[in-house]
This record gives sequence, structure tokens and C-alpha cells, in this order.
Amino acid sequence: MQVSKQLVFFLLTWSQGVLADSKALNDQAKIELVSSGLPTSCGEVIADVQAPGAPADPSVTAQQVVAESLLNLSQDTAEAIQAMGGGLVPDLISASVVPQLPSADLVFARKEILFSQILGVQPLNTQRGIEFLTNDSALESFELKRLFNLSAGVIEELTVGEHTRAVLEIFRHQIQFYTKVFSSHMPVSEPRKLLEFALIVHDLGKGLALEEFTQRTGYPASCPEDFKQASQRQLDFTLPVVENLMQSFEFNDAEKKFVLSLIQGDALGALVQGRVTLEVAEMALKDQANQAGLDLATFFGLKTIYYVSDAASYPNLRLGKCLSNKQPVFEELPSTQLLPYSEDFSALRKKLLFY
Repeated sequence: MQVSKQLVFFLLTWSQGVLADSKALNDQAKIELVSSGLPTSCGEVIADVQAPGAPADPSVTAQQVVAESLLNLSQDTAEAIQAMGGGLVPDLISASVVPQLPSADLVFARKEILFSQILGVQPLNTQRGIEFLTNDSALESFELKRLFNLSAGVIEELTVGEHTRAVLEIFRHQIQFYTKVFSSHMPVSEPRKLLEFALIVHDLGKGLALEEFTQRTGYPASCPEDFKQASQRQLDFTLPVVENLMQSFEFNDAEKKFVLSLIQGDALGALVQGRVTLEVAEMALKDQANQAGLDLATFFGLKTIYYVSDAASYPNLRLGKCLSNKQPVFEELPSTQLLPYSEDFSALRKKLLFY
């Protein structure tokens, strides 16, 4: 029996703790599910794990479902799935039952799950993306759990993972004010999901930069000046990790450029905090926009929601407590939209007339 990529994708979504919607399956995949003895709807999946006649139990996890389903496959179906594999389910059943997918199919399944079941799913779950990346056995060599657990180098004493979740929480509330940005023509098909991905991975090298600071100075960073000095090398450590992650998921060139354009450079932050002039910031933003194949207005909108989500997640920065002038960095409009509290930013926003 030949098992399609879509059926394997369906099984793998279960293994990631996400019950796939059977409506998304094509007819061939549904036929395979029926012929394999696997149930064809989420309700049937849950019910099949219960005792006969017992009501469905919502506490049953998707992991339990996929383990039960895979262990009770017919011999033909088990051998077929064994031939294709299931590299994302090593903790559920033995490797002898579901070995690793061939590389091309594994990449297909992992990227499909990332874009259809993780990124852009509403309501946004601030932990979902982190868990997906850290539990992906194909990314084990990246040591992502360690990177997310390292210090973010801020006076709030957050880990990178804690900061990332705070960033995504701000993003979840603020994204509603940027619908015009995503209605623009872009060289990528999923800009909102790629923006979310960029926010999830944007600080992965921060802890490594702090470790390098300790090795170089002989003492750990412990004050704002130390953190500032260590963060100057953050991109040196973050970009290689992000680039390798995107390569692992086989992002295309346009997707890679889009993500990197958001993570690289801090012209908007420098403008808001008065470290550069409006003219310098605009030139830098225009260069980054060109590299990503975006017009300046669209890129300015993307960079604004990216900057707001990141910077506003730091309470002390948001209120200006860590700045020399002690001025708040953001103003909250009656609509609850957060915008950088800066005359230069307001002037650039007005000039671009975007939103």
C-alpha cells in the first residue's frame, strides 16, 4: 500500500499535539485513512481511544491518539508508513514502528505543519511555535531548548523564551492595527506568518552573545551597560541560527530575505530613541526594504509592528525607565494601539501615509 504525503502530514500533525481537520484532507487521503483502519474525523479519533460506548473525553491528548492509532494499524499500512516514516514522533512509539521520513518528505511535512498548524493560527498561542521548534527531532543539533532557556540579558531577568512569549503577546494584541500592511503586494505568499516566525526566532543568539561576553571579560553581564555591550554582538550569533533554521525548513529565497530584513538592523529603534536622524533612519529602512523586495511604505509598516512587539514587551523600556531622559518609548492610543513616542517617527509615518 502506498501512503501519500498528505496522510503522513495528517499523522504528523497529531504527533505535534494538533488534531488536523479531516476536511482539509483530499479524497485519496480519506480513502487511505479508511482502508488503514484509521478514523476519518477528529471526533472519531477521540472516541476510538475511549472504552466502547463511553463519551468522548476532551482531556485525551493528540499524542495519545496518534500513539493508539499507529500501534493499531494493519500490517500493510504499518509497513507502508514504516517505509515513509515519522521522524517527528520519536517519543510516541518505537523507532522500529515509525522510522524517520526520507529527507524530502520530512521537509515537506515539517514545513506544511509549520505554516498550516503553527504560524498564523488564531487565537495566537504564545507557546505553540516555541514548543514546535524545540520538540522537532530534526532540529536537535540546534539545541533550541538551551537557547530559549538562556538569559535574555535584560534587567527584568527574563530568559529568551520568556521574552519571546512576551513579544508574541504584544504582537497578538497589536496585529489588528496593521491589516493594510498585509493587503499590499509582497514577494512572499505568507507575510503575516513569516513575521510571526521572525518574532519567534529573533533573539535566539542573545544568550550566546552573553556567554561570549563572560568568556571575553571574565565576569557575567549584570548591569545595563554590560547587557548593552553584549547585545552589540547578538546578531553575529542569531543570524547563523536563523539562517540554518530556514534552510532546514527549505524556505525559498524570498522568504529568507523577508525574515532577515526584519531581524537585521535597528534603524527604527535608533530613530525612536534619538540615536540617528530621520534622514539616516529612512535611508537605512529603504536599503532593507530593497533587499527584501518591498516598497518602503510596506516595509515601514512591517518593521513598526515588529519593533512595537519586541520593544514594548520590556516594561522598563516601554516606560522609559532605562533611558537617560526617562521618557516613555510608546504612547497608547484610545484604540489601544501602541505607537513609538517620537516626533521623528510620527513625521516618517505621516510622510509615508500608510496607516
